[in-house]
Amino acid sequence: MKTKEKIKRTKQQEQSLKFFDEKAKEWGDKALGKIENKVNVIKQRNDYVLHVIRERKKTEYVLDVGSGVGDLVCDVAKININATGIDIAESMIDLSHGRAIEQKLEMAEFITTDYFDWHVEPESYDVMAANGFIEYISSEQRDNYFNDAYRILKPGGSLVVSSRNRLFNLVSNNEYTQAEIDGRTAVDLMREAISIVNGASTEDLVKMEAVALQPEGMSHGNTGIGVSTRYQFTPSQLAKMLNKEGFEIVNISPIHIHAGPPSFKEQHPEMHFKTANLLQERAIENWSLIPNASAFMMHARKA
Repeated sequence: MKTKEKIKRTKQQEQSLKFFDEKAKEWGDKALGKIENKVNVIKQRNDYVLHVIRERKKTEYVLDVGSGVGDLVCDVAKININATGIDIAESMIDLSHGRAIEQKLEMAEFITTDYFDWHVEPESYDVMAANGFIEYISSEQRDNYFNDAYRILKPGGSLVVSSRNRLFNLVSNNEYTQAEIDGRTAVDLMREAISIVNGASTEDLVKMEAVALQPEGMSHGNTGIGVSTRYQFTPSQLAKMLNKEGFEIVNISPIHIHAGPPSFKEQHPEMHFKTANLLQERAIENWSLIPNASAFMMHARKA
């Protein structure tokens, strides 16, 4: 492997690096489900990636981009698959190395690097995962990442991407809802949500008229992560981006399903914890739950 010419990081990337470097220990506790009455979104996302791997006929090499504290890479290594995790935050990688050593996982590898400074040879991986990654990068970086993913996946390879769910703004009943009303995008979002609940296919996602993307460098309220911009996408928006790069959309699945708005979660964390986990048991590729999920996963295959 060789490195690319250094690319200047965006403000968004610098904020992300600072936040995750400082919060590595806390993030590790989240990944292990140690925080009381806190839905383990990290595990939910990882479980979907593992589901995709189990459904594939053969998987030898997996790459996790933005691997955090290494929980997904370690889980993959435990089933005797070579797994590499890369992350921009050195403290995250340090924790990852420690976990792999403690669990004696020789098939787990971790690298501290900015993905956009890193080069991988074509057709190197069977599966690429990006959980909590595309929300922190610019539109140009996102397009470059999807294009690069197609290049480095083997034929028939799987790209699994998580996204913050913009359709959730319709039911969150907060400033995000108001922003969609003010921007006159709420009706378009509702049309997509109705189509998904009523049996839209993966082909329909690519063909339907998607709502306009959020503005570059958009501002928003506190999301619990110390960055000024975290992008949201709808399933149709993401499907169109991946299809444009040559990917076939295989499926989508909801992540962190809410029985009520976020205000209910804040007022009754223990009840939200129980209902969200109960709903997640029926979540794998259950499209009817997507509008009520704050995130979703998409599985795309290299044609």
